[in-house]
Amino acid sequence: MPTITPITQERHAGKAWRRLVGYRFAATDAAAPIGGSEIALAASAMPLAFVEQGGRYIPVAVMGIKDGANVFVGPNGRWVGNYIPAELRAYPFYLVRTEDAEQSALCIDEIAVLLSSLQMERRSSSKKTVRHRRPPNPFWNS
Repeated sequence: MPTITPITQERHAGKAWRRLVGYRFAATDAAAPIGGSEIALAASAMPLAFVEQGGRYIPVAVMGIKDGANVFVGPNGRWVGNYIPAELRAYPFYLVRTEDAEQSALCIDEIAVLLSSLQMERRSSSKKTVRHRRPPNPFWNS
Protein backbone atom coordinates (compact mmCIF):
# COMPACT_ATOMS: atom_id res chain seq x y z
CA MET A 1 0.00 0.00 0.00
CA PRO A 2 1.58 3.32 -1.01
CA THR A 3 2.26 6.06 1.51
CA ILE A 4 1.44 9.23 -0.41
CA THR A 5 3.09 12.29 1.17
CA PRO A 6 3.15 15.90 -0.06
CA ILE A 7 6.64 16.96 -1.12
CA THR A 8 7.94 19.68 1.18
CA GLN A 9 11.25 21.41 1.46
CA GLU A 10 11.50 20.49 5.15
CA ARG A 11 10.90 16.78 4.62
CA HIS A 12 12.57 16.18 1.26
CA ALA A 13 15.52 18.61 1.11
CA GLY A 14 18.74 16.70 0.52
CA LYS A 15 16.95 13.77 -1.12
CA ALA A 16 17.47 12.38 -4.61
CA TRP A 17 15.19 10.32 -6.81
CA ARG A 18 16.41 7.29 -8.74
CA ARG A 19 14.74 6.47 -12.04
CA LEU A 20 12.70 3.28 -11.98
CA VAL A 21 13.96 0.18 -13.70
CA GLY A 22 10.86 -1.63 -14.90
CA TYR A 23 7.25 -1.71 -13.74
CA ARG A 24 7.25 -4.41 -11.04
CA PHE A 25 5.45 -1.94 -8.76
CA ALA A 26 2.40 -2.22 -11.07
CA ALA A 27 2.45 -6.01 -11.49
CA THR A 28 -0.57 -6.42 -9.20
CA ASP A 29 -2.59 -3.45 -10.53
CA ALA A 30 -5.57 -4.57 -12.61
CA ALA A 31 -6.51 -0.98 -13.54
CA ALA A 32 -5.00 2.51 -13.62
CA PRO A 33 -6.76 5.88 -13.88
CA ILE A 34 -6.16 7.76 -17.10
CA GLY A 35 -6.64 11.40 -18.01
CA GLY A 36 -8.86 12.70 -20.77
CA SER A 37 -5.88 13.46 -22.98
CA GLU A 38 -4.77 9.81 -22.78
CA ILE A 39 -8.03 8.16 -23.86
CA ALA A 40 -7.27 7.92 -27.59
CA LEU A 41 -3.77 6.50 -27.11
CA ALA A 42 -4.77 4.15 -24.29
CA ALA A 43 -7.84 2.87 -26.18
CA SER A 44 -5.63 1.80 -29.07
CA ALA A 45 -3.54 -0.39 -26.76
CA MET A 46 -5.81 -1.69 -23.98
CA PRO A 47 -9.45 -1.89 -22.89
CA LEU A 48 -10.92 1.09 -21.05
CA ALA A 49 -13.69 1.27 -18.47
CA PHE A 50 -15.36 3.87 -16.26
CA VAL A 51 -15.25 3.38 -12.49
CA GLU A 52 -17.38 5.25 -9.95
CA GLN A 53 -15.25 7.21 -7.51
CA GLY A 54 -16.64 9.78 -5.12
CA GLY A 55 -19.91 10.13 -7.01
CA ARG A 56 -18.16 10.64 -10.37
CA TYR A 57 -17.07 8.24 -13.07
CA ILE A 58 -13.40 8.24 -14.05
CA PRO A 59 -11.79 6.50 -17.03
CA VAL A 60 -9.39 3.66 -16.24
CA ALA A 61 -7.09 1.50 -18.32
CA VAL A 62 -7.95 -2.16 -17.74
CA MET A 63 -4.70 -4.07 -17.33
CA GLY A 64 -6.01 -7.34 -15.96
CA ILE A 65 -9.26 -9.27 -15.61
CA LYS A 66 -8.76 -10.18 -11.94
CA ASP A 67 -7.38 -8.29 -8.95
CA GLY A 68 -3.68 -8.79 -8.41
CA ALA A 69 -2.76 -9.49 -12.03
CA ASN A 70 -1.48 -7.05 -14.64
CA VAL A 71 -1.04 -8.70 -18.04
CA PHE A 72 1.08 -5.78 -19.28
CA VAL A 73 3.96 -6.40 -16.82
CA GLY A 74 6.22 -9.26 -17.85
CA PRO A 75 7.98 -11.65 -15.46
CA ASN A 76 11.13 -9.49 -15.60
CA GLY A 77 9.18 -6.33 -14.65
CA ARG A 78 9.27 -4.86 -18.16
CA TRP A 79 6.17 -3.30 -19.69
CA VAL A 80 4.99 -5.46 -22.59
CA GLY A 81 2.18 -3.28 -23.94
CA ASN A 82 2.19 -0.49 -26.52
CA TYR A 83 1.01 2.23 -24.13
CA ILE A 84 1.89 2.99 -20.49
CA PRO A 85 -0.68 5.05 -18.57
CA ALA A 86 0.70 8.41 -17.39
CA GLU A 87 0.08 7.57 -13.74
CA LEU A 88 2.48 4.62 -14.05
CA ARG A 89 5.05 6.62 -16.04
CA ALA A 90 5.04 9.30 -13.32
CA TYR A 91 5.38 6.86 -10.41
CA PRO A 92 6.33 7.48 -7.57
CA PHE A 93 5.00 11.03 -8.08
CA TYR A 94 1.31 12.00 -7.92
CA LEU A 95 -0.71 15.19 -8.25
CA VAL A 96 -3.28 15.12 -5.47
CA ARG A 97 -6.13 17.60 -5.09
CA THR A 98 -6.06 19.52 -1.84
CA GLU A 99 -9.06 19.43 0.48
CA ASP A 100 -10.46 22.66 -0.96
CA ALA A 101 -10.14 21.01 -4.44
CA GLU A 102 -8.94 24.25 -6.02
CA GLN A 103 -5.27 23.31 -6.10
CA SER A 104 -3.19 20.18 -6.48
CA ALA A 105 -0.16 19.20 -4.45
CA LEU A 106 2.86 17.31 -5.77
CA CYS A 107 3.18 14.14 -3.68
CA ILE A 108 5.45 11.10 -3.59
CA ASP A 109 5.04 7.48 -2.55
CA GLU A 110 7.72 7.27 0.13
CA ILE A 111 7.44 3.49 0.36
CA ALA A 112 8.77 3.28 -3.21
CA VAL A 113 12.36 3.17 -1.88
CA LEU A 114 13.42 5.50 -4.65
CA LEU A 115 14.45 8.33 -2.34
CA SER A 116 17.92 8.43 -0.87
CA SER A 117 20.15 11.07 0.56
CA LEU A 118 22.30 13.07 -1.84
CA GLN A 119 25.37 12.05 0.19
CA MET A 120 24.76 8.40 -0.70
CA GLU A 121 24.03 9.26 -4.34
CA ARG A 122 27.27 11.20 -4.75
CA ARG A 123 29.30 8.17 -3.66
CA SER A 124 27.97 6.13 -6.58
CA SER A 125 28.56 7.84 -9.93
CA SER A 126 26.41 5.27 -11.78
CA LYS A 127 23.15 6.47 -10.22
CA LYS A 128 21.21 9.26 -11.89
CA THR A 129 19.58 11.82 -9.64
CA VAL A 130 17.27 14.74 -10.10
CA ARG A 131 18.18 17.81 -8.10
CA HIS A 132 16.26 21.05 -7.76
CA ARG A 133 18.59 23.93 -8.73
CA ARG A 134 16.09 26.77 -9.10
CA PRO A 135 15.01 28.93 -6.17
CA PRO A 136 12.15 27.35 -4.21
CA ASN A 137 8.63 28.19 -5.35
CA PRO A 138 6.74 30.16 -2.68
CA PHE A 139 3.68 27.98 -3.36
CA TRP A 140 5.40 24.99 -1.71
CA ASN A 141 6.35 27.00 1.37
CA SER A 142 2.73 27.55 2.41
